[in-house]
Amino acid sequence: MINKIMAKNFKCYEQIMVECRDLNLFTGINGMGKSTLIQILLLLRQTFEKNRLEKGEQIFLNGYYVNLGTIKDISYWYRREEEISLKVEEEKQVWECYYDREKKILLSSGGANGSGDHTLTGNGFEYISAERLGPRRYYDDLEGEWHISTQVGCRGEHAVSSLYLIGSDSKFKVYENMKNPVEISERLELQVNAWMSEISPGIKVKAIPYLDANMMGLRYGQLSVMGEESTNAVNMGFGVSYVLPVIISLLKARKGDLLILENPEAHIHPKGQRQIGELAAKAAANGVQIMMETHSDHILNGIRLAIKQKSIRPNQVKINYFNAFEDQEGMTIHNITSPEILPDGSLSNWPECFFDEWDKAIGLLF
Repeated sequence: MINKIMAKNFKCYEQIMVECRDLNLFTGINGMGKSTLIQILLLLRQTFEKNRLEKGEQIFLNGYYVNLGTIKDISYWYRREEEISLKVEEEKQVWECYYDREKKILLSSGGANGSGDHTLTGNGFEYISAERLGPRRYYDDLEGEWHISTQVGCRGEHAVSSLYLIGSDSKFKVYENMKNPVEISERLELQVNAWMSEISPGIKVKAIPYLDANMMGLRYGQLSVMGEESTNAVNMGFGVSYVLPVIISLLKARKGDLLILENPEAHIHPKGQRQIGELAAKAAANGVQIMMETHSDHILNGIRLAIKQKSIRPNQVKINYFNAFEDQEGMTIHNITSPEILPDGSLSNWPECFFDEWDKAIGLLF
């Protein structure tokens, strides 16, 4: 498990250190550095996939997971010529990189020095970005390319092929605590459909392989007065296609995996958002480490309910609320506060502007 994420002179941060737990929420005002913190993990991961983060190897600023531009683009606003350093601490491993002034590149300062599997560089890594694929009939299968066959892809581009590969595999079983109450089977495809029906009642996902074309087709089944009808995927709303890779990744995640989710609430109605929060909490309780960027109070409430219902312990959840203030010299200082969720689901404190817009609106209305 990742225990700490640290950075110096990186983008909006002069210096930052965030401690991590099983389920980590990154929330706050736009432009406060939430994505920047996640980008540290993505930057190291994409470098590992290219050259395994060996000592002295260049860090790849631009790649599959993230595109950050040049050294100038990632340098701290007020001190662009000073050293940049990034550090991620796991239980048995530390990943570090630093800025080489002469070469003007980021370099790794060392590879794995511990034994066993590592969270950041393991096969159980999954990143789903805020910019996901909308409704479409076909998805590239991309068999034989670099990606792990069960990954859903950062845009959800492999979600359908992933579901097809392990969805009906009798050896793969969804964790007991994550089974939907209306579906007794542990098979992934049936559990995905049960949870998708919470988002859009009665919906069924149908992956259709076109092996000669190396592509996967997608159709949705829906119940009607005439029975089950098949619907072309492009005729379904964005919410269904946006949430499908999120549901698949949560249900298939195993203990020791790392799952990074950006805005999983996108295009989803409030009840569905709350259920994503509850599902994420249950996955984290199984030993899946989750980093989630969100603006949804419904997702937060789903996690609070999961704690109250004892689906996950309070000390397994970490809220990181990002805000900023100006110092006496007019410099913008980015700050993180971490209210705790108590066993009854309440919060230890409620920072200013932390999911309080509902109360403010009600106050103005009445």
